[in-house]
Amino acid sequence: MTLQDQQSIGLEILKDVHGFCDSHGIKYSVAYGSLIGAIRHNGFIPWDDDVDIIMPRPDYDRFCRDYRSDAYTVISRSSDSACMIAYARVADCKTTICSSKVPWCSQAVGVWIDVFPVDSVSDDLSIYRKQFKTLSRLWKRTIWERQAKTSIDMYNWKLLPTIKLLMKKLLFLNGARLFRHVDYLIEEGQRLQWGETAHFAQLACLDGKVDGEYLPFNSFASCIDVRFEDAVVKVLSGYEEVLSKMYGDYRKLPPPQMRIPHNNVLNKWYWK
Repeated sequence: MTLQDQQSIGLEILKDVHGFCDSHGIKYSVAYGSLIGAIRHNGFIPWDDDVDIIMPRPDYDRFCRDYRSDAYTVISRSSDSACMIAYARVADCKTTICSSKVPWCSQAVGVWIDVFPVDSVSDDLSIYRKQFKTLSRLWKRTIWERQAKTSIDMYNWKLLPTIKLLMKKLLFLNGARLFRHVDYLIEEGQRLQWGETAHFAQLACLDGKVDGEYLPFNSFASCIDVRFEDAVVKVLSGYEEVLSKMYGDYRKLPPPQMRIPHNNVLNKWYWK
């Protein structure tokens, strides 16, 4: 699939999710690169290859439990015991298929969008930083453990990649502790009730900067509609503060050498 193909399918999934959330009173916002795209480009960042959204934990739980679609499937730990991530994805399983070097579920899935829960965190910044750094180390370990679960024929038995995979399987016990670690990430995220403190963070996929993810609760007090390609999506009302904290001058384009799709490094998508 081309990048434009991936974006087209991702947009259709996003439209479906938006429609469901809007009709069921579920709060969400596009996030990360998708939020930059919504504000700076009124759609995808031209080189972006995925869609990210965030939901307050109570809304996330409702969404994972109640979402229904004729075209797409929501996959999370609550719906699939073989899910290897601490957040959810809504995937197209009918028209596309993905080959991934980092497996995340046992199902055959195609293009997806990421759905991240956000949780209340301590108002003591030092306590939050300690929690984030501890969970970040564990999250990185889950990545290695997921790689350890990769099928041995993934690299067509090429010598060096196969040897590296076998070593990873040995070192991480073929991912034997993966699900325990994923469940711990989920439990830690829910240590505090949503709205119990004045800050929230995303603690399920910890590849951001520790302070960049430490956000004021009132920035998600409400959501507004913005255009995204030919659709309307929700963005959190405090998006300016959130994006500035995460990315600095987010309206400035990165240098050309950084304008690359990141998910395509590990994943390849095909039409069925």
